[in-house]
Amino acid sequence: SIYLNRPDLGGLKDGVGLVLDLGVVREVKSVRLQLAGRPTDFSILVAEPSASSSPRSLSGLREVGVLNAAGTDVAVALPDGIRTRYVAIWLRSLPQITEGQYRGEIRAVTIRGH
Repeated sequence: SIYLNRPDLGGLKDGVGLVLDLGVVREVKSVRLQLAGRPTDFSILVAEPSASSSPRSLSGLREVGVLNAAGTDVAVALPDGIRTRYVAIWLRSLPQITEGQYRGEIRAVTIRGH
């Protein structure tokens, strides 16, 4: 989607993102993103290890990483001891694609851990 007039999703909502299902609970150490355009502000959130289904909202997710004004290839080291099955990437501010138009794009995600 393209948002108009403001990088903060046009002021319409506090973010947009995706949830990644790792299949089983794993220890997560870092997240690397390849993004289109810059700058992008985003957060990394995780569900509790006991979560039995993919989250449908931010409720119950814990923020474990934040990066503002990110470039197009970024890695975020996470605190020790993060165990989860579900990792959410939440874009909070998007890069400008043309005058007055903003769009975020995640081209690739790499999650490292055990």
